[in-house]
Amino acid sequence: MNFLRDFLMRTFTLKKLLLTTVFFLLGSLAIHAADEEDLITEQVTIKLDKAGSLPDKIDESKKYKITNLKVIGDLNGTDFRLIRDMAGCDYQRKETIGKLSILDLSETNIVNGGDDYYNDDFSKYSCENDKIGNSTFESCNSLTSINLPSSITEIGDYVFMNCNNLSSITIPKCVIKIGALAFYNCSSLSGITLPDEITSIGGACFYGCSSLYTIIIPNGITSLEASCFKGCSSLYYVALHDGITSLGDRCFSGCSELRINLPEGIVSIGDECFRSCSSLTNIAIPEGVTSLGDYCFYYCSSLKNITLPKRMTKLGNHCFEECSNLQSITLPDGLTSLGDYCFARCFLLRDITLPNEITSLGEYCFWNCKFLWRINLPAGITTLGRCCFFDCTALREIYADWITPIVIREDVFAQIFLSSRSLYLYVPKGAIDNYRRTDVWRDFYNIREYVPTDINNTINSYIKENSRFSLNGQRQNQPVKGLNIVKYSDGSVKKVIVK
Repeated sequence: MNFLRDFLMRTFTLKKLLLTTVFFLLGSLAIHAADEEDLITEQVTIKLDKAGSLPDKIDESKKYKITNLKVIGDLNGTDFRLIRDMAGCDYQRKETIGKLSILDLSETNIVNGGDDYYNDDFSKYSCENDKIGNSTFESCNSLTSINLPSSITEIGDYVFMNCNNLSSITIPKCVIKIGALAFYNCSSLSGITLPDEITSIGGACFYGCSSLYTIIIPNGITSLEASCFKGCSSLYYVALHDGITSLGDRCFSGCSELRINLPEGIVSIGDECFRSCSSLTNIAIPEGVTSLGDYCFYYCSSLKNITLPKRMTKLGNHCFEECSNLQSITLPDGLTSLGDYCFARCFLLRDITLPNEITSLGEYCFWNCKFLWRINLPAGITTLGRCCFFDCTALREIYADWITPIVIREDVFAQIFLSSRSLYLYVPKGAIDNYRRTDVWRDFYNIREYVPTDINNTINSYIKENSRFSLNGQRQNQPVKGLNIVKYSDGSVKKVIVK
């Protein structure tokens, strides 16, 4: 009986607690609904007689209920402190219950003076004439739309940082500069029109604007700073004019929908510039570019065709790593080095010709290129990095141009069965004995001599030469000294120099 009594008492207590919770939630919902119904949704227009008077014009009981506000007149830090409060974040960056969503400042002027509109443990900002100062609207999450003052000339750093709901903004024509991280993490911003007069966009300006779809870069801008559009995962089209000369580090990193044409005036492309641009299929690098930085096209998994300029001398570390659809690439004659992991995990890469000027291949340079069947090693190479051809299990032909082979690590051809009868190492005429006496090279079962010009006429079970032409289109039955145009069975066409 005691057990039954305890059980009934516990059941009663639980039911009571449950009912109390339900009534509490219903009460909260009712209060919330009442608050929503009490919002002031029609535009409230306030004309100021002097800067700093906005707090006197808005009743304390209404400041958190106004959703649409237009202000006319001069504004200083005191006014912006209140506007921040109304838009969901006070001057100390603490969240408020403000509901201000639409803000029209087109008929205002920003003047010096008033209170600090932003003052946290790290930064302190006050108003400056004709400038939207640093962090003015930072973390104001209620804002969805804003018209900026028509008289401003500059938008500072962090101005709209973490305004996650901002979807529309009107920037006046007289703005010439936008600061660093100005729109950082404005994840709802789908479009923006930059004024024609603008000359500068700060680093990471649009970082994390994941809804941004398209943008036109004005003619006055000559460079895009580091991380400018990083993480803009919806960015499909960027219009770059001919005056652009530089793309900074990580400029378009993570722009997974990007398609882009690079203007001929570009001379500098930074590290990680197009990292993880997974929809990029074709790109031509302008002739003025002499090097590609580290991770430049890392994980561009759809990249099939890329044109490199004649003046290029260096491809950085991890430059084309994980470009899993890249099947072939023509390297310029002036190229002197390939960085570590440069073509690592380019699974479909089948054929690549290394230029005569090249001197070094970095560590893991062709690691896991499962379909690579042929490689030439010019005599100028002095270094084959650690695990350079690791796991290139489809290799069938290696052309080594050294009379006396260079000393290499045992792991350069790791996971490749060097004693396979289907793998051929071709060496210059008269050099076989030198290779038979050298560590690692001696492990090749098939070592054969070749005349250096014969490399242009090799065939194998994967790709065969179909036809050969002179520069004027005349068909040739055999290699002719000079520049030959060769068509292969896979449909590719290449220019081949016969010495």
